[in-house]
Amino acid sequence: MEKTIKTVKICNIVMLCSYMMGILGFISVVRNIDILFSALFTVLLAFSVYIEKRQSHLLPNWLVNIFSIIFVLIIPFRISMDEPVAPIVETMLILLGAKFLGKKSARDYIQIYLISILLLAGSALLSLDMEFALY
Repeated sequence: MEKTIKTVKICNIVMLCSYMMGILGFISVVRNIDILFSALFTVLLAFSVYIEKRQSHLLPNWLVNIFSIIFVLIIPFRISMDEPVAPIVETMLILLGAKFLGKKSARDYIQIYLISILLLAGSALLSLDMEFALY
């Protein structure tokens, strides 16, 4: 009886770790942000998983970058003295979703990790509960 050994590509492991890190960042802030941004991130994440499964990148990187720039330019109009952190965290969440959409290089994976860590830090600013220690 011949045994077959399945090989796992390193790029698949890095991609899986990136998605897990992004989902962890999302889970940490989902209670403190607007439902619209949560839904938009969920759609972006699901669409990026679909694109990765098909191994075809329908959206060119320049289009994803324009989408990201539009969201960054909207931040100054959304920040208020009552809630200064939430609009920034919501924008970072959308930037994270946009990072998942494009074709990824090593730089993109590092940016995904960095944005996820910033989301965790934003979660600490939005909520002072002891529950933050679970993340």
